[in-house]
Amino acid sequence: MPRIKRAEYRMSGLNWLLEGKARDHSQTAIFDPANFTEVIAKYKCIPSGYPVQIDTSGNITPIKAATDTPDALVIWDQSAKPGTGKQEVAVLMHGVVYHHRLPKVIVGGEEKTLEVDKTKKTPLIYLYEKGAE
Repeated sequence: MPRIKRAEYRMSGLNWLLEGKARDHSQTAIFDPANFTEVIAKYKCIPSGYPVQIDTSGNITPIKAATDTPDALVIWDQSAKPGTGKQEVAVLMHGVVYHHRLPKVIVGGEEKTLEVDKTKKTPLIYLYEKGAE
């Protein structure tokens, strides 16, 4: 009798991305799961579209408040298995995205919606409200 195993894989789509061509302009950053413990506790990974900050060394960290302006968005779900060390990750630095389709931001263990300050121009990512589809 053959041994049949079942495995589940999670790969969320890019439905938050307005134009598919934008992912062709992604850049590489360094992802350390140790910086994302709250996010991993909620999502079991770093979900596609999660807003992040990028430091001068190219390392990404989660934004610290729902009112922070992200430097980039993670393009694909990123694995956060125990023992996974630093790895390269594709991030979207500029492009047009649907604000309401981005994953909830985890701040202090709570889910929050990323707030967009319409008076503050972000040079990298343009976020649209739900009515702008």
